[in-house]
Amino acid sequence: MIRFRLEYAAVLLLDAFMRLFSWEAASGLGALLGCQTKWLLPKRWKTAVSNLEAAFPDMPSAERERIARSALSNAGRIAVEIVKSRHLSKEELFRKVRFENMEVLDSALAEGKGVILNTGHLGNWETTGVALSAHGYKLGVVGRRIKNPHVDAWLRETRCRFGLNLIAHKNIVIDGPIGGT
Repeated sequence: MIRFRLEYAAVLLLDAFMRLFSWEAASGLGALLGCQTKWLLPKRWKTAVSNLEAAFPDMPSAERERIARSALSNAGRIAVEIVKSRHLSKEELFRKVRFENMEVLDSALAEGKGVILNTGHLGNWETTGVALSAHGYKLGVVGRRIKNPHVDAWLRETRCRFGLNLIAHKNIVIDGPIGGT
């Protein structure tokens, strides 16, 4: 499909362009691009505002738009940082992504039962997973496949290059109830 090839070409162009900038400058550009979603990707903007309207019907429209701009700015930053992280060595990645209180995770893992980390979409969840796997943690991450198979393969390679195991969200099987009684 021609659209898929054009989208993939845009990703490769973004990748090449972002190599010209430092991590900090590229991250700032990503945030700036994310702020422009209203004009660059109007369908995404409408979805964000519509979701906020459904969740917060009594919130003033201007406040919903401010939240949408902020969330999409963060999404732009995250997108550019995952592109940039593709070209970082482990050591460079460790300088960009820092963890605190890792002894808590190590202690839980030492019990031999495994650990479930639930981060949600907080901070840069993309580079966090890559960095944890680069530190040697065996990590399985649930995620959606991207409709564009070229972009999906590119992103999977980026995410999994240090051993992260990406689990397609449709492959999750729940056996029994979740949570307490």
